[in-house]
Amino acid sequence: MKRKSKILSSIAVLAIVFTILTSSMISYGATTIENTGCTDATVNVANLNLRQGPTTSSPVICILKKSQALKVLGKMDTWYLVFDPLTNCVGAVNGNYITPVTANSINVPKLPDESPSVVQNPVKVPSDISNDEQRVLTLANNTRKQNGAGDLQFDSNLAKVARDKAKDMVINNYFSHQSPTYGSPFEMMRKYGISFTAAGENIAGNQTMDNAFAAWMKSEGHKKNILNGNYNATGIGVYNSPVYGKIIVQMFIRK
Repeated sequence: MKRKSKILSSIAVLAIVFTILTSSMISYGATTIENTGCTDATVNVANLNLRQGPTTSSPVICILKKSQALKVLGKMDTWYLVFDPLTNCVGAVNGNYITPVTANSINVPKLPDESPSVVQNPVKVPSDISNDEQRVLTLANNTRKQNGAGDLQFDSNLAKVARDKAKDMVINNYFSHQSPTYGSPFEMMRKYGISFTAAGENIAGNQTMDNAFAAWMKSEGHKKNILNGNYNATGIGVYNSPVYGKIIVQMFIRK
């Protein structure tokens, strides 16, 4: 009887949570919210922002850790309404960064297009890397592995250069490898004290990292940078853009 009471209490709590979160999502402009039936999911990135609404500009409620279990309460486009049992927080997360739990995936959370072998040997990255930056790094290293190239190591100093380049393009309203502020990517790297024997840069304007990366892989020059086995380090920067959604900059070097 006690067990039944607990189950009913849990269902009641989740129903209340869903109502509260739905109201929050609507306040952020959501028009169609799909009820997923409270399925389970796990976080598949090192640090995931749980936000008050379904936008990257929505306030952050708390930070979720990789492999953390969540209850999925609903879905709106690419965003999910979730409940975190550890903190009792409710909010929205981008669907790219959580993985539904199945009988075969309970102990192996993974990104949608990753193979299990990649997840079992994740690339170690600094804790301050953003979700978008980590997504680009994951996509790049997965693709390099599939083509026989070694992993790119995330370089925090080079990431600072890439972030400033992305910001510069948005603020000064241009889209080019040549910056009116910093000059060429190579000149900019040197100004920031980056040493290299070879270097390259990919830039994109898109709403998602996956779409930007897919576009790079359809471009011979960008694809060549991604698969270049001569490069061994990368820095990635992403900045919100009123024109493109986001500006993405990935810089490559050989140390």
